[in-house]
Amino acid sequence: MNGRPELWTRRSTLCGGMASAAILLAPASWAAAAGIAHPAGRASAPHDLRSNLLAAGLAVPCDAIRLSWIVPDTTATQAFYQVQIADAATRKTAWDSGRVTSNDSIAVPVPAALLQPDRAYTWRVKTWDGAGRGSLWSTPALLITAPRHLGGDAIWASGTDARTPADWALLRRAFTVAVKPVLAWLRVTATSPEAARQFVFRLWLNGTLVGVGPARSPQGDAQPRYATFDVTSLVRSGGNVLASQCYSSDGHAFQAELVLLNADGSRTTVASDNRWRTMDGGRWHVTSGYTGGGFYQAPLEAIDARAEPVGWRDPGFEDRAWRPPLARGTLPAATPEIVEAMVFDALAPHRIDRRGGSVLLDFGKEAVGGLMLRLAGPAGAVVDVRLGEELTETGDVRYQLRCGQTYREFWTLRDGEQDFEHWGYRPFRWAEILLPQGVTLVWARMRSLALPWREEAPFESADPNLDKVRDLCAYSIRATRMDLYQDTPARERGPYEGDAIVNQLSEYAVQRSFALARYSNQYLLSKPTWPTEYRLMAPILAWRDYMATGDDRFLRTHFESMVDTQLIHRINSAGLVEKDPGQSSQAWGDLVDWPKSNRDGFVFCRVNTVVNAWQYAALVALADIATVIGRTDQAATFHRMANRLRDALNAAALLPDGRYRDGIGTGHSSQHATAFAVALGLASDPVAGIAAAYLARQNMLVSVYGSQFLLEALYRGGQADAALALMTSAGESSWRNMIERWGATITMEAWDPSLKPNTTFSHAWATGPVNIIANHLAGVTITKPGAECLRFAPQPGRLAHFRTEVPTIRGPASVAYRGGSAGFLEIGVPANSRADLHFTCPSTAPSVTIHAAGMTRLHKPHAGVINLKDLPPGPCRITWNDTKGSLG
Repeated sequence: MNGRPELWTRRSTLCGGMASAAILLAPASWAAAAGIAHPAGRASAPHDLRSNLLAAGLAVPCDAIRLSWIVPDTTATQAFYQVQIADAATRKTAWDSGRVTSNDSIAVPVPAALLQPDRAYTWRVKTWDGAGRGSLWSTPALLITAPRHLGGDAIWASGTDARTPADWALLRRAFTVAVKPVLAWLRVTATSPEAARQFVFRLWLNGTLVGVGPARSPQGDAQPRYATFDVTSLVRSGGNVLASQCYSSDGHAFQAELVLLNADGSRTTVASDNRWRTMDGGRWHVTSGYTGGGFYQAPLEAIDARAEPVGWRDPGFEDRAWRPPLARGTLPAATPEIVEAMVFDALAPHRIDRRGGSVLLDFGKEAVGGLMLRLAGPAGAVVDVRLGEELTETGDVRYQLRCGQTYREFWTLRDGEQDFEHWGYRPFRWAEILLPQGVTLVWARMRSLALPWREEAPFESADPNLDKVRDLCAYSIRATRMDLYQDTPARERGPYEGDAIVNQLSEYAVQRSFALARYSNQYLLSKPTWPTEYRLMAPILAWRDYMATGDDRFLRTHFESMVDTQLIHRINSAGLVEKDPGQSSQAWGDLVDWPKSNRDGFVFCRVNTVVNAWQYAALVALADIATVIGRTDQAATFHRMANRLRDALNAAALLPDGRYRDGIGTGHSSQHATAFAVALGLASDPVAGIAAAYLARQNMLVSVYGSQFLLEALYRGGQADAALALMTSAGESSWRNMIERWGATITMEAWDPSLKPNTTFSHAWATGPVNIIANHLAGVTITKPGAECLRFAPQPGRLAHFRTEVPTIRGPASVAYRGGSAGFLEIGVPANSRADLHFTCPSTAPSVTIHAAGMTRLHKPHAGVINLKDLPPGPCRITWNDTKGSLG
């Protein structure tokens, strides 16, 4: 084939003269050889149904519904679909699309105003392939539409003064249900989550913890968000009770609405009103100060069990002595959260070390949550509770964290056996309990908190160190998925664009999850942070969202806001961004990298290479976005601006050896200037190769954040071995240093505390390797919106073998590789997608065997490079054998 790209279709025929050889060399089962599970036959029904990107569509605006599903047959391209939506109670059909001729299986719109607000529906889908073979109907998925207005009144508990709100509020409402409903959902909001940068309410139904909330809102209390929970399994016939423990130092308002749907379609509502009973909880959970740091006010909880109203969350509790609620006026219209509700998990200690009068608990891995203890002892005894991310040199818990937070509290017992639990959250792995005489620890748990997790991205390789680093990064994403991307749940608890730019890629690499990235970008557009280049990132984040999901609504809604974030007014006559040199931690200050010790001597200039690289990437994204939403004139303008900036910066800052100077006016070339310029697309492909060769001769000089772009630059320039060496290094600036020296189980804020003394051990902006492995080592990237088309371009380098799956909205894309003289590369293209393959074969064999689309053929790579175009869904296997110098 002379190395030219090939077009694969199911109607392709074998090349003349090679048919007989191909028949003799039919490969073994792709799935068996790859070790990755793929169904032998067609799956029975579409699965993983989503409405507006969420698996549980509990509060979907009825005029803005987009549906998606995974086509069941992993080798199929959908040709038709049919969607049916029915009333959840009566099962009457509300809408039937009929058989639609379309391969759309993601971001499929439901006609506007077709459904009614504040109604419960179920929906299902059936698909057909091009040969007319139909699937079974999918399992129905729940779809509850959002109400026009959240029901209920805003209430709170009063403090010592009946007219003044308490900071700690206990709220409960007993009610009776005659017949168990077929469906029950609960909507809840509260004001001012920003003060503590965490939830305001914890909610129970009949003694079972339901959840927390609300999520922080881009508009703050001017437009609060409400969380929605499916509580069908918790409602029972007879007596029930809703109970909420709330904390707020500002705002002091809670609003809830429970909807009970009966089989005949009728409904009962239990909402917050003057029938609730309330109590000041400040004597039980005493605010004894704040965790520190100055960024937020999360209370230290000096729990006094003697003041606990035991059983208050359960039906039958006597609350006649409690007060009526304090009316809090009318809240601004609340809108539904667009992320799933966070969930709890109870984790037992990995190890318990009893040491005289204290107990040391090691939970094995750090997580975000609180401590639960069952203690027994006399009334008035005080237990000293200490949490931390690490141990001191003497083996005690370091409860005064390096970042300035203090996780030490004193809990006072009532007589007998009793339970204690933190209300708020903290990141910790270790707990140390100092027990006075007469007090015993019965059991302990960590109650971790995060968004739901669905394991979707297995990975293993020939290098155990790579596996270890990748696992660290994947778990870091899992453990830190809160209501927003955060820099860390310890120190600042704040979203930053620079953190989000890494978090988004890493989350996409480990889970079929997209809503959190979209909401974080929406939040940051309204509340941008201070670094210059961070404010430029919104369109890049938005374009990645569109490519991953195929949903263009964010682009259309926020286009003007994204344009406003740019430095277009700072572009000079040469086409370059020019501004005063950056100063960290000031508005519009250039960050480049953080901490300062990891800047490789970067020289700040009025024309800064890193800032211009970000502006270039943002202009390219804006041009692409403008094209999609029909702003053709603006698209052309942004393309011209981007090209002019690229050409001007390359003329002014690019050196003959591939290095970039830090800016105009300096001869200094930091690792950052070159890495960011290459990673963000300023360098042409030939220049990227030269630059990457230069970078490959250096050690890791960037920070954990900058490593994302250094690794991207190395892979873009074909330096896979150098990138692999950095990911598996054991030096001070390495992920193994975090694991092996510091015992970190979530990525750290900096490579080592010596580089940043106030570092945290819970910072997901260091998770670059997990997305680098997916997008560059395995080489899976999206080339058409909604993963309609993928590109597989693996760069295993010296790695002897690996296998992985990379989630997409259409299903997993799989890659398995074994090098050597007799090796293979196998990829799995998701159902209803297509793919191109670009791969440099490590073999010197003159031909390789390719099995794809149910056929086998021989192929002669050109200069060892295999290019295949338009591969259909399903497996494609390439094998080579040069042990005898030829195949056969």
